[in-house]
Parts: sequence; C-alpha cells; structure tokens
Amino acid sequence: MSKLELVFVPAPAVSHLVSTCKFAEKLLDRDERLCITILIIRPPPPWDVGIDAYIKRSSSAPKGFLCFLFYLSIWHDQVGREFDRSDADLKIAAYAHPVPSKALPTFAFSKEGYDSFREHGVRFKETTGILINTVAEFESHVVNSLASDPELPPVYTVGFLNDLEGQKGKGNSKTEDEEIMKWLDQQPPSSVLFLCFGSAGIFEPPQLIDMAIALERSGVRFLWSIYNAIITQCSITTQ
Repeated sequence: MSKLELVFVPAPAVSHLVSTCKFAEKLLDRDERLCITILIIRPPPPWDVGIDAYIKRSSSAPKGFLCFLFYLSIWHDQVGREFDRSDADLKIAAYAHPVPSKALPTFAFSKEGYDSFREHGVRFKETTGILINTVAEFESHVVNSLASDPELPPVYTVGFLNDLEGQKGKGNSKTEDEEIMKWLDQQPPSSVLFLCFGSAGIFEPPQLIDMAIALERSGVRFLWSIYNAIITQCSITTQ
C-alpha cells in the first residue's frame, strides 16, 4: 500500500518539537496510510509555493503573536510605518481587549524588524491551513477571530498536544496539583487570571518580584506557572 508522506519542519525549540511529535503520533494512530518525516533545521527554510504548506502554533503566546503578525498588514495599510510607543491603544480583532502600543514587542518599533515580521504575516496567509495547539472551547475568541477572517486559510484546532507522560516527576506533586484544582473549583467563573509565559518566558528575579507585587496589589485571583529554578533565585534575592 502506497503511503502519503508528510514533512514537518518545527522550530528548533523543545516546546515546538514535543507538540510536533505528539501531533505526528496522533495522525499515525488515525491513518496507517501516512508516513511522517520531521526535519529539524535552523532556521526553517522558506516553502515552495507549489507545495501544500501548513503552519502550527504551539502555545497561547505564539497564537497571540501570530494574530499580531496578521494585524501588521492592516496597520501598514492604514498608517504605512512601524509603531511608536506614543501610538494610541490598538484594537486587534483577535485580542479581547485593546493593546497598549508601549507593550508591543521591541521589533515593532524598528523599521527593519517591523518590515521583516510583516512579511512573515503576509507569507503565512499563503499557506494551505493553520494548525493551532488548542481547543475552540478553551480559546474561543482567538479561534473564532482567525476562523472568520476571509483573508486567512482554514484554521484547525489540534490540541491539546502535551507530553503528559514525559512530565511525570517534574513540577508539582500530585497533592499540589489536587490542591490547585480544588482551589480553582472554589472560585467564581471567569475570576482567575492564569499566567504562563511559555518555555521562552524567562524573567530575571527582580522582574518576577515586581510582577508578583503588582498582582498582589491588584487584588485579582491568579494562578502563575513559574520554573522552579527561577522561584529559587527569587527566594534568594528577596532574602
């Protein structure tokens, strides 16, 4: 029996590699006619327009970043330049709330970086589809926004792609996880702020301490996922 070969070219980062491998496993379990090759290349090469190409975003932060890349074309048509920190708050369809310009990534304020990432957004629109590691019920606003944009290719939710078995023995204990879930169940609906900056979201201890103080002063209920090593550094710093 002939097989249909799929080639995945993930970004060379652990979070991307894990979700890509889990996605490949799920596809192979569903259809034995598939053959999947995973290429790890730094940096990923541009795709040939004659090949069906898909892009996949692995976490919440990258999905928001992808939406921002698509917004760059809209901004450029309206304003025709890179951003300035004094610009008014941005109304991005895929974001539930206006975004302060001063909170944008650094590249958005330089012409070279702005032009480069705007081109990325344009090329992404030329793909056959967008795969995102989530479920519609979890991130309905961003999923519906992407799916309803007539300028974008079809959007497919393929989550959650997590290596739960590989995480055993890491992070919280079973008892701690149960305590967190029990606490969450006791909170009013939509009342808890969840903070998780992904595998690349590493901050210096002083930054984390400032954020923790701001969260405490805000009075908002929150759940924050932080690397254990960073927590240790913060404890040393505060002492």
